[in-house]
Amino acid sequence: FVSGSSGHADQHRLRMRARVRPRHVELSAAAGDVAQSWELRRDHMILPAARIVTPSGTQGTAFIVSQTPENGTYVLTNHHVIKDCIQQNDRWDPVGKSSQKVEQLLAVNVETFRYDEYGRHLQTVVTSADIVAYSVYGDKWSFEGDLALLKLKAPVEGLPAARLIGEETYLKEVRMLDDIVMVGCPDGSHLPLPTTGHVASLSEERSGVGLLLSQVFGNPGSSGSAVYRFSEDRGRYEVIAIHSMIDGRGSLTDVGRGCFLRLAIQVPEIYEFLRRHGYGYLVEFEDEQEEKPEAEVEKEKEAEVEAVAEKAANETSGDTSNATAASAAPPEEEPGNASQDEPGNASQDEPVS
Repeated sequence: FVSGSSGHADQHRLRMRARVRPRHVELSAAAGDVAQSWELRRDHMILPAARIVTPSGTQGTAFIVSQTPENGTYVLTNHHVIKDCIQQNDRWDPVGKSSQKVEQLLAVNVETFRYDEYGRHLQTVVTSADIVAYSVYGDKWSFEGDLALLKLKAPVEGLPAARLIGEETYLKEVRMLDDIVMVGCPDGSHLPLPTTGHVASLSEERSGVGLLLSQVFGNPGSSGSAVYRFSEDRGRYEVIAIHSMIDGRGSLTDVGRGCFLRLAIQVPEIYEFLRRHGYGYLVEFEDEQEEKPEAEVEKEKEAEVEAVAEKAANETSGDTSNATAASAAPPEEEPGNASQDEPGNASQDEPVS
């Protein structure tokens, strides 16, 4: 026999047990969420990261900007990271009896990385790459964007490309104090290292080129690092800028090391750079509600073909040099060194030699 009050109490306990999830079920669900979160970060930020090593020993960072079976693998970095691979040689023209400058582009080594399911390094793959387009770093009066696009001579399979935020989306969504992650190879690190911080300013510029100021720690070698921001709407990490130089206002020393304020080239400038050199079709335009018109994509591909044909026409017989889409020659600076601005102004990273 069970009294009325006792019976009601037992029924209440049974209902509560049915509502409460067992502890092991909660832990299992939490572990699944953590694993999914790690896989998202790995695929969106860690796997696209690459390390640049030039023949002279200069080291920097890059990231995979496009990876398709049709087009191959492209990585984006800074011009000042690979500038010592862009050489201007004198060639004598016996017909015109004059000397003319001929540009020669040296190959660059690009290192990509593979990891196990926990993020432990498994393999480093070294692939030679050609410089296919660049805009010179210059100085604070002639800054053209400090970007360089490289095409790997052999596609790297199994690695995803980073996703760029759309131009319009960047202008509408990115705000001061947004959390960011920068993935780079500071101090010649043999593996990419992620560091976190936030957007400090969206109002910086140099020679009319828009720059994003971030509060994120780094050292020489971080140049070319992708700056990521998570989009809750799209559920992914997106590149909002590419790190280019340090800002002297955040330097902890007077030799360009230990800086927590960094200037990066904003995504709209990256899109413009790719379009200007005929490679706009490599990236997806996320700021449009519908896919980019096929006719426009074909037009950009035709522009690239014409640019390549024009380069080939300008090459003389026996010339082993390549041509670039850049509009100006790089400044005369010693490989591995970088110009330092006045205290309080932005200063370029010194690539590690």
